Amino acid sequence: MTNAIKNATEATINTAYLIESDSDRLSYPALQADIYQPRSISESISIGLAEESFNVLPESSQALLNAESKLVTFGDNDVLFFALGTVRIVLLGMPKLFKVNKDTGEYSHLVKGQKLAGTKTVTIARMFVLLLSDQGTFILGNDSNPQVFTLNLKSSKTELLGNAKSQAGDGSIASLNNGLRKHYKVSKGWLAHLVSVLIVAKPQKFTSSKSKESSMGIMFSFEGNAKILPELMQKQVFDLLQYDDLKQVMSDPFGLGESTASNSTNESISEVEDMEAIPF
Repeated sequence: MTNAIKNATEATINTAYLIESDSDRLSYPALQADIYQPRSISESISIGLAEESFNVLPESSQALLNAESKLVTFGDNDVLFFALGTVRIVLLGMPKLFKVNKDTGEYSHLVKGQKLAGTKTVTIARMFVLLLSDQGTFILGNDSNPQVFTLNLKSSKTELLGNAKSQAGDGSIASLNNGLRKHYKVSKGWLAHLVSVLIVAKPQKFTSSKSKESSMGIMFSFEGNAKILPELMQKQVFDLLQYDDLKQVMSDPFGLGESTASNSTNESISEVEDMEAIPF
């Protein structure tokens, strides 16, 4: 093969014809819960990083996390998991709402008014966040910039997004941003990237609106008050959000490209009719 390439002196590859592959898309370490089907309402749930995500970080950042390693089971696999004590994050933007087939894992755009209850399809959103250390500094990546993390919200967990009408204090991402806009007398735009919030995962009992059957799952929620970032850190976040590659993956986290359908565009989760309140 080497000789064949060397002998092809008259020809050269035009890289303008390069085809992008899915593996070339930006990927970030993923925050997740260690348990998604708790046995009781009192079971303790940790948020942390699986080994693959933890190893993305430089050793200096790993040390700042003060994580506790343990084996957890995801599906049929035992995974080394690094549980974090306190998870304080900065929300880089309002996550967009999509849908996913629970059997095939196929992602697709969400259409207004689409009925999901009783189907194998549930809503899904991917949060893009920064993570703070216990000292209040950003967890950095190998490039010495704040490391971007993701956290998937699926099915009923997407209620954390809220909608355009969410009022301050209802615990949603939208209400956080709406409250900040009201406080600073800003009529539009995103301000939630300039504060940090404490996120937790807790067991919750869910009841199907169709079958009336109940099951245990978890919900992510915010606790306490948002804390304003120091101005230098605010600038770091702002500068990070100017990167085109990050903006692209935040806009299209599942690599679907432009939608040909009428998307819900996250204006209101309630526009998706009969959302099944079943954890997954």
